[in-house]
Amino acid sequence: MNVDDMLALSGDMARYQYLLMVLFSVIHVLSAFHYFAQTFISLEPEHWCAGSGLECMEPDQNGSMRACSSGWQYNLTGGFNTAVSELNWVCDDNWKPAVGQSLFFVGSVLGTLGLGIMADHIGRLPVLVLANVLALLGNVATSFTYGLTDFAASRLLAGLATDNNFFMMYIIVMEYMRPDMRTLGLNVCGVFYCLASAALPWLALLSGEWRHFLLYVSAPMLLVISYYWLLPESARWLIDQGRASEAARCFQRIAAYNGRGQIPSAAMDMFVDRVGRKALGSASLLFTGLFIGAAGITLATQGDDASDLLTAALGIVGRFGIGIAYNTGVQYAAELIPTEVRGQGVGLIHVAGYAATFFSPHILYLANYWRAIPELIIGSLSIVGAALYLLLQETTNKALPQTLEEGETFGEGEGVWEFACCKRRRSSVVSP
Repeated sequence: MNVDDMLALSGDMARYQYLLMVLFSVIHVLSAFHYFAQTFISLEPEHWCAGSGLECMEPDQNGSMRACSSGWQYNLTGGFNTAVSELNWVCDDNWKPAVGQSLFFVGSVLGTLGLGIMADHIGRLPVLVLANVLALLGNVATSFTYGLTDFAASRLLAGLATDNNFFMMYIIVMEYMRPDMRTLGLNVCGVFYCLASAALPWLALLSGEWRHFLLYVSAPMLLVISYYWLLPESARWLIDQGRASEAARCFQRIAAYNGRGQIPSAAMDMFVDRVGRKALGSASLLFTGLFIGAAGITLATQGDDASDLLTAALGIVGRFGIGIAYNTGVQYAAELIPTEVRGQGVGLIHVAGYAATFFSPHILYLANYWRAIPELIIGSLSIVGAALYLLLQETTNKALPQTLEEGETFGEGEGVWEFACCKRRRSSVVSP
């Protein structure tokens, strides 16, 4: 069975694909809620010791200063009571919220590895549902905690869901969309992640306190349980598992829903599909490295005399390049990794990303030795990444590899400097 042929026959960009995009948009909203909620519950508001008006100290009977023992008063932004203000995790106890956040990321590493391996054995769809249920349970459990131990354990449980609560859906949607429409469809859905992130502060203010806030943003995750019946399992994974008849039923279901509705693809091609993953990913990393490095050198050499407009422009262009590189890389990785190990492969990539975040504070600290060091490190890594991109095979408008053997032979004979845009241009010149 040829998956791409079956998808074309059943409808590769019609009503069912729009349904997938709607469901994926919901996942984007829930993922943003889950990931950023911990920031709001752990905010440390302005505070002072009730007995002295000082931040952490108060005078004793002899006039000497001692640690505050009479409790704290807080200036709650918008009246939002955080876990920090309710549990008085300030001053000598201000390390406690960081423990919860750290264990959340430890959980994300463990969950990404464990659930990624599980996805390659039991399927993408069950893991998608399981991850969102874990996120729900972890957040609900957090809202009923009153001490560091149960708070940290609950954050660890919630962290197990990240990023599989999002990426399993990404894989399913990508596999059921026509190759030249994947970029458009996946990135349109990504807009809802930004909208949800922007809405979170207002939800926090409306909820009034952190426990209700966690419950409000977590309750909609119950909707994902219905995805088990609304979504098809990955047809490529089913075929790889020898369950071709089930894959055929998935396509029959899509065909029945789509009917004859089709839309032309030429009017909706996006830039990345014209240029290709390889060229756009490499170029965006190269420009990121050059502009971020230039921003660091400008700040280091000119100091306070550096033009605000120039440094802002360099930083914005560099940040724009990072955004393009990330979006391209997420799709590129999922397309390059063969179906039978896609869950594990994508999981390892995300683990590497989370591991790198542990070094970010230390990289920033190097600015104390020379202001440009952090930017030069990031810029150098970006340029190295741009060079490594050239060693990969182009995936634009190609059938995805399903087995490890297909992955080994995928793109054989393709040169380092071969790009999808150049091939298209050459073919148009040769064609009569």
